[in-house]
Amino acid sequence: MLLTALALQAVAHAAFEVRKNGPGVSIYDAYKMPPEQLAEALLKPGHPAIDAAMVNRMVLLPPPPPGAPHINVIRLYATAKPSSEAGFCERKVAAVYLNPVVPIDRLIPPAAANHVEVETVYQWMGSKQEKCSGGIESYFDPTYSLVNEQAFEVIRMFRNLQDQIIEYGSSVTEISVIDTAAEEWRRSAINNGDHDNKDDDLITLTDPKEAVVLFPLKQIGWVGDGTRAAGSLLTPGDMELIADGAGRAFYLSAGIWSASLITKNSKILVARISRAIPAPF
Repeated sequence: MLLTALALQAVAHAAFEVRKNGPGVSIYDAYKMPPEQLAEALLKPGHPAIDAAMVNRMVLLPPPPPGAPHINVIRLYATAKPSSEAGFCERKVAAVYLNPVVPIDRLIPPAAANHVEVETVYQWMGSKQEKCSGGIESYFDPTYSLVNEQAFEVIRMFRNLQDQIIEYGSSVTEISVIDTAAEEWRRSAINNGDHDNKDDDLITLTDPKEAVVLFPLKQIGWVGDGTRAAGSLLTPGDMELIADGAGRAFYLSAGIWSASLITKNSKILVARISRAIPAPF
């Protein structure tokens, strides 16, 4: 009998339990501690193997007001493994929330673990012979932007589009590319005295088909609704293709790459590729 989604979530949480009476962890030391050592300090024995960690979320948030307690979060990443979702790897992530603490002389004192929230993130693996990556940037959570299982479907559609272009050299999909990152890299190389750099990354992509084929599916860190994404390149004409409600717009982010897509009937009708160095860099 298959476990329900709620049961699976309960199993995941049971595998990650915080040490309620564990030692206080200094947030400053946490940046330097090996992942497995952090896990031992924060979690009860019996947790899955941990091979990566991130201290606090990688977002720009204003600091708490003076005198207000700080709540720090340490994310522990379990070793990646092939997923039941065909073509994907997955890894469990335990977001351990530390007890609130008030800074003393502007320094945050050590705090013990308070509670843990567990999520599952995924990475495109493709062939079953490929190994799961140990990185943490190139994994996406399909629930963040509420696309859920459609995140897997659209990535598989993108891979089919790449295969079609590789095999036939053409596609019925309308595709385009905008590449500003290459010029930024080129300017940086010249400023650093590297006038003869011939690295492919310094070559501006002008062929949309090449851009689709080169799009790094394994680096996707975000899959979201293309109608709401700030960086979407979809035009009003593109959106007309799904005005009947039978299709959907998606936005994929993979480092400096992004793809704005229109899908319908399990196919990608429009693919607008961008490569740009994000602000403030």
